[in-house]
Amino acid sequence: MKAIIQSVSFIAMAWVGIALPNMAIAQATPAASEADSDAIIVTARKREENLQDVPLAITAVTAERIQAQGLTSIADVANVTPGLSFRTAFGRNGDRPVIRGQSNIQGNPNAAFFVDGIFVTGSISSYQLDNLERVEVIKGPQSALYGRNTFSGAINYITRKPGNEFEGRVAATYGQDGYFELTGHLTVPIIKDGISLELNGRLYKFDGQYANQIDPGEKLGREKTGSFGATLRLQPTETTDIIVRAGVSQDNDGAYPIVRLGRIIGQTLPVAGQVLFQGINCFQPQFTGTLTGGRPTSSTRSRGYFCGEVTTPGDNKFALNTAEFRAAGYPDALLRKTFRYSVQLNQELGDWNFVATGAANRRRQVVSTDQDQSDARVFAFETIDASGTSDESLELRLSSPQDSWIRGTGGVYHYGERDRYDNYSAALLFGSSRVFQIGDPESSIIRNAVSRNAVNSNAVFGHLEIDPAPGLTITAEGRYQEEKISLLGSSTSTVAGVVYTRNINATQTYRSFTPRFTIDYKATPDVLLYAVAARGNKPGGFNSGTYGAVYDDTEIARFASLGLNTFKEESAWTYEIGAKTQWFDKRVTANISMYYIDWKNQQLTQTVAASRRDGVLANVSFTSNVGRSEVKGGELEISAKLGGGFDLRLGYALQDTKVRDFISDDQLDLYITAVDIAALNTTAPLPPVGTAGTDPRVLARIAAVNALLATKGNAKGNHLPRVPMHQLQAGLGYSGKVGNDLRLFARADLAYESKRFIQVDNLGWSGDSYNLGLRAGLEINNITITAFMTNALNDRTPIDVLRSIDPQQTFVRPVLRAAETTANAGLLASTSVRDFVVTAPRLRNFGVTVAYKW
Repeated sequence: MKAIIQSVSFIAMAWVGIALPNMAIAQATPAASEADSDAIIVTARKREENLQDVPLAITAVTAERIQAQGLTSIADVANVTPGLSFRTAFGRNGDRPVIRGQSNIQGNPNAAFFVDGIFVTGSISSYQLDNLERVEVIKGPQSALYGRNTFSGAINYITRKPGNEFEGRVAATYGQDGYFELTGHLTVPIIKDGISLELNGRLYKFDGQYANQIDPGEKLGREKTGSFGATLRLQPTETTDIIVRAGVSQDNDGAYPIVRLGRIIGQTLPVAGQVLFQGINCFQPQFTGTLTGGRPTSSTRSRGYFCGEVTTPGDNKFALNTAEFRAAGYPDALLRKTFRYSVQLNQELGDWNFVATGAANRRRQVVSTDQDQSDARVFAFETIDASGTSDESLELRLSSPQDSWIRGTGGVYHYGERDRYDNYSAALLFGSSRVFQIGDPESSIIRNAVSRNAVNSNAVFGHLEIDPAPGLTITAEGRYQEEKISLLGSSTSTVAGVVYTRNINATQTYRSFTPRFTIDYKATPDVLLYAVAARGNKPGGFNSGTYGAVYDDTEIARFASLGLNTFKEESAWTYEIGAKTQWFDKRVTANISMYYIDWKNQQLTQTVAASRRDGVLANVSFTSNVGRSEVKGGELEISAKLGGGFDLRLGYALQDTKVRDFISDDQLDLYITAVDIAALNTTAPLPPVGTAGTDPRVLARIAAVNALLATKGNAKGNHLPRVPMHQLQAGLGYSGKVGNDLRLFARADLAYESKRFIQVDNLGWSGDSYNLGLRAGLEINNITITAFMTNALNDRTPIDVLRSIDPQQTFVRPVLRAAETTANAGLLASTSVRDFVVTAPRLRNFGVTVAYKW
């Protein structure tokens, strides 16, 4: 049945791509003067090309479209891009874009952000769109030309280049919930065709929408950004173009609206022998007794779970300990400062072209988080994390004449990144240990050691095109990359009253080759057919836990011999076919693509038993390349001028993901029964506490547990989490003149996404979401007044749902691995009650924008 549904979906997409333009034109044929003949120029392949001539699936969002649809962030861009989904559980931090269903399970994001082709680290959620020429969302692996982290695609922000016209725009927005935004840009030509300058800036503020029940003066969702940028363009000769860019920004955000489902504000701990399960509705533990001290005893491994659709709780359920952070000297949940600099030289050498781009980025942020996501005060769950990176990059690229039947591009690339020396993580002091001095944040925290990472990457890449016949082009691209990563720092541990310290200085080198092969055929001037096969890779890394001081040198060496200290790069092959078409004198554009992704070496978390310095067994968590998945899908984009001033946009994406192999301890804990545990203890009894990790009894137990994992802990056949199978975008706009000086406009844009599973077990999910935006206004000469409403339907579907725990409620359950007996004699081990946390969406908001351009 599923295969039939997929086939019907693909056929329907193809039919819509052909039939809808005819239907639209049949209903309203516009005059030839309204033809959408302005080509969109993109640089997805490191050179300027007409979007319709590039054999890649690209959504290009132009500056005109950004203004017309009121797009202000990458989340808004995702709402108009089939195949791109952007949700974040942690406010404007920790971006996780999902392109073509390749959601991030472990490690780095699967898609990368670029600004003018320059890779950027950290979150880009607060980057202003007002100074952009366009956003290019390039789908499918882009490793051949873009390199690092473009595993599933690349998102490239293209800023404006100053020209010879004195021009600019300033816009002020006022809205509900304290929404204020002031943006502007100014181009100043200093010497015609010689020197020009552009300045841009943004001030943005939003007071939040969700009341914090235990800190009424601090609404949740507060955001504030200030940014400034400058671009200097030098053209000393007709063949030389130099662009120097600099930008600085600062974000000051409050706590984001997140809530733990099972917590009731003001709730006290249950009486001895009980636990409360308000946040779960299935797989509840089967309690059979109570230990001394009042902790319940379960006969199964389950900690409880939530099955079905998770919804956003009522507004009166949000309660986070923000006042304590403020009193300790951390008034913002996110304080981030970012500096970006770049220089680009574009030099024409006859018919050849040479481009050199150098860039440097600096980022520093301090994040204050109530990890308990509730009003409860739990030590070590109120954290401060200070982090930051510095990076530099250099790319040199030489392109041959583009009008030859054989042409190409070659280049070299260097990227270096390192963590700041003053990075740290810490816990907030409170209760009897709260002795900090007001105004001295350092006295309010307990610092933990944090290791520092560094990346040194070098690559050579090339692009070769051949036209063997009229209209037919064969392209081969490739990138050879050598990446050296380093882990620096120290680990300290106290074992049996003795303090041990190990300095960490580890390096690992990864080498990869990522090709892409393309065949495209220009069937007519308005129809391009293409097929692509491309390989993408995602960087590997270190398992820092395998360097812990709690283990002696013999165990550390054993970890290394088993290959546990590092994990490999992920890899995926994408196979794609597509068509780019224009109809009726270019008044209708219809682009369609279909693809299959074979995804291997997924980075997943596993555990292994190890002996501590005192001989006690412990669990070591590490990332290993054991997962495998596949994605089948397609995308359709249609834009049409309908006549009478109306325009239509439609987009659809199908992303059918399937796990082919994924071993999960959490899933095993849900499905393993008391009978399974009894059989396990009979066939492979637990060895005594303190037994060495190499003891045959330990190895037999591990083998027996692994056998259970293979049958009851494998998520094979399930869907990947955080991926909507269906996306639909529809927009209808109108623009028309009344007299010579007045223009009226209005539009409505709807973005729909189907449900998303929370985890690979597919037991719980967030529901379908409907994001409707409405805009209307008028333009008089150079003044534009726009009234808008975002999330007009007031959709409350969660932005994200995360699996979590209730740290205040514990019970004991049967031991699975020998290492779990380190803190409990016998066959029982302590664990926390399961819970889930929900990040709430931004609700309906009304506002007005007044803009003036010259």
